[in-house]
Amino acid sequence: SLIIGVRTGNILHTTQNAPEPTQESLKRSGPIRSAVLDPTKTHLVTLADDKLLKVWKVDGLELLHERELPKRPTGALFTEDGQTIVVADKFGDVFRFPSLPSTPAPAPALETSTDPSQPEPKKRRRRKPKPHPNPKTDNPPVPRDSLISHASTSGGTLVLGHTSLLTTFLLTKDVKEGFEYVITADRDEHIRVSWFPKGYVIEGFCLGCTQFISALHVPSFAPSVLISGGGDKSLMLWEWLSGKLIGEIPIWEKVEDYMGVKVKPYKGKENGNQKKTREGTEEEEGIEDEDKKMEDMEPVENGGEDQDVDMASLEEKQGEEIEDDEEKVLVVQKISTLETPDGKRWILFSVVGGTAVFLTPFPQSESSTGDIECIDLGKPVLDFVADSQGLVWICVDVNWNPEVTSQAVRLSKIETDGKVSSAFTFYERLVIDWGRPQISEITSGTTPEEVSSLDLYSSLKTLPKRGGGDDDGDGGGDGPAGPEKGKMKSKEAVKKALGNGEAEEERQVKKQKPDQSSHSKE
Repeated sequence: SLIIGVRTGNILHTTQNAPEPTQESLKRSGPIRSAVLDPTKTHLVTLADDKLLKVWKVDGLELLHERELPKRPTGALFTEDGQTIVVADKFGDVFRFPSLPSTPAPAPALETSTDPSQPEPKKRRRRKPKPHPNPKTDNPPVPRDSLISHASTSGGTLVLGHTSLLTTFLLTKDVKEGFEYVITADRDEHIRVSWFPKGYVIEGFCLGCTQFISALHVPSFAPSVLISGGGDKSLMLWEWLSGKLIGEIPIWEKVEDYMGVKVKPYKGKENGNQKKTREGTEEEEGIEDEDKKMEDMEPVENGGEDQDVDMASLEEKQGEEIEDDEEKVLVVQKISTLETPDGKRWILFSVVGGTAVFLTPFPQSESSTGDIECIDLGKPVLDFVADSQGLVWICVDVNWNPEVTSQAVRLSKIETDGKVSSAFTFYERLVIDWGRPQISEITSGTTPEEVSSLDLYSSLKTLPKRGGGDDDGDGGGDGPAGPEKGKMKSKEAVKKALGNGEAEEERQVKKQKPDQSSHSKE
């Protein structure tokens, strides 16, 4: 971990000089997945793959304490007063912890008397144990803790839970009433608004998304508006307290050209009928392909000379086919807003695997949408931060596509007309603004194997639902997916049962007809 001075470029604090126990803890924890500062910027919380919640003192990067979490966390936030840390995990639960764990007071010592004149205390008789409750007659109350998916450790208190994978959350406040709320989103297209810390009281939902939600943001200059993004091809703007959708910003046409990281399409398991159909189709196509190959292998006469097969062109075509198999998946990574000194308001966002940070004006009305500008970095964006002066700090994946060289931290300036300057390195910016030609270099001791193990773009595979469906549904492929597929199976089963019932009634009628005819003859 490093803390760098913005105006000097020097390393202010680092964990490289930390005590040996802290160094060992950092090696075991693996890469840091999330880091957040408290409002006073005196404490730092980090989350890694070791399921530990670590609290650091910013001055000197001193590790104050660490606490074990029940499941792998997805994010953490401080409350407005900085006294509580709110943590969400992949199992859909949100817990809150005190920022500094309180040490329990020592138990008072028992007073023992050594005076022989005092009589010994009488021994109490043991009461007979109560019989176990009978489940048929007794119905004991169920403790609330039993309703959570997993028990909390380290003194955490459950706030709320989702039945789906919780992707992101934020804390906000109603400006008029002053009540605090927690807004959570999950993989099943839900945005829930709940009270905080009484998360079991649900204020409402923001419904209308057709894909997962992966990013939420409430602008500081418009606290009643929520901006959401995920797998949908637009950013959604909501009045989060009422759940009303007030606007959409289409982004896919602009973002698609900057999708640097692609993934292979999902191929689900096939049942027996699908396998028979595929094998029969492959046999028919195989015969045609063999005939075509034989025709291609015959020499082509051209002026009495035979032409050889161009192997280089064939290999190039095969390479193009492999690239065509990979698909672009939209996952909004981060949304932020900025109000520049000239009073203009902007929305900034990035996508997972995208090589640019995108900028668009904050809409003043439901129908107004402006053009989308982009800051092209040439390498996938990992994170970005914008300050009040219009300066955007961008961190990129320098290990992606080694043929393109780049610094890990890049900067860009948002001009008054909404245009963005070309991205330059952190060190170039320091030289331009503060005239420091000699800056402390930041080196990384990681190996390529360690970098590849980070799996920085796993959300491109894990967030989209891959059970089939069209482009507007739950993923690629033909036919319904997920709950819709289950509903169709249930309907077919009901129809089949009804059909069997009708057939049985017909058989009963046919059996009764001969009996009636025999009675008439008698």
